[in-house]
Amino acid sequence: MNTLALINNILEDVFPATTDIGPSNQMTNYHYWQPRVDLHEEKEKYILTADLPGLNDKDVKIEFDDGVLAISGERSTEKEKSDNKNSYYYRERVYGKFERSFNFGNSVDADNVKASMKNGILTVELIKREPKKVKLITIEH
Repeated sequence: MNTLALINNILEDVFPATTDIGPSNQMTNYHYWQPRVDLHEEKEKYILTADLPGLNDKDVKIEFDDGVLAISGERSTEKEKSDNKNSYYYRERVYGKFERSFNFGNSVDADNVKASMKNGILTVELIKREPKKVKLITIEH
């Protein structure tokens, strides 16, 4: 398990999705949730994929500012089709807002960040920036 995954697991243990028993002993999940993310590195770029089932591109906001990639959005609850407001006996799927952020420092070219979404999978490609060359300064005598 890599360090990022370990930190995410620890945070999810400390700050789980809020679960409450609502009206008529109905269990509901609400507030914040964290989509599962994979991040891998290739020679010229980083590729981040996130599981966002049930969402489309209009539900997701992606920003890249000062080396930080921020992904946020919200999954709304499904509308009940019946008049029975207590039709759910048990509910585990999480709804509500989410936000994830990843710091790439100055290693990514901000003008070359691309995102696509298909079948609830968000893919973000972050093209690496050319490393800055170190300039050797000579001391004059």
